[in-house]
Amino acid sequence: EQTICLCGCWDLYFFSDQIYEKSGRIILNGQDADALGVRISAQVPGNVETALEASGIIPNPFYGSNLLQMEQFEYNHFVYVRQFWFDQEPDGTEKICFDGIDTYADVICNGALVGKTDNMLISHTMQLNGLKKGQNELLVHIYPAVLEARKYEYTSLNLAIKYNYDALYVRKAASMYGWDIMPRMVSAGIWRGVHIFREQPFRLLQAYLYTRQIEKSRADLDLFYEVALQR
Repeated sequence: EQTICLCGCWDLYFFSDQIYEKSGRIILNGQDADALGVRISAQVPGNVETALEASGIIPNPFYGSNLLQMEQFEYNHFVYVRQFWFDQEPDGTEKICFDGIDTYADVICNGALVGKTDNMLISHTMQLNGLKKGQNELLVHIYPAVLEARKYEYTSLNLAIKYNYDALYVRKAASMYGWDIMPRMVSAGIWRGVHIFREQPFRLLQAYLYTRQIEKSRADLDLFYEVALQR
């Protein structure tokens, strides 16, 4: 199937949650984001820290105690914006696949909501609402994960290190909240590839092998597969 790869250079806007709440603005396009925050360039796949460092806003976060400065960005909104060209008339089969968004995000195409994400650890495939022939704008508004975590109820039965409670309900790499391998740095970004494709009527949805039994030189395997067939 033909695909349009949207990896590469995007515009990235960032602003505090206080500015976002005070504005009362629903971010639907790059102009909305530009009115609230600073614009820099960012690579996709990538994360916000590498974009901030490349733009000279922060020093190398992995040197000395520089990583401690990243706490101020935990409460920021990050908005990725990309212009792209679609040279055919949409027929309703167009979908967009994000292999990884970190973490809570709205995906918007030409002002139309495409979908929402709340899991960094899986891919997300969505119907590409709002797509038109010619120039298009794709926007990904990433919300502060530490603030989204406050929407959950925490009881006396919940158990975590005192600075890791906001990781309990969030489907996000746990090491970002502080681990034996690194200090705390709650990141964000479009950390894997993005592409647009037209869904085919006949397609393989998933397939995998699993081992049922092993005996000496013999192994019994089962193949599971799921296909979509045209009705």
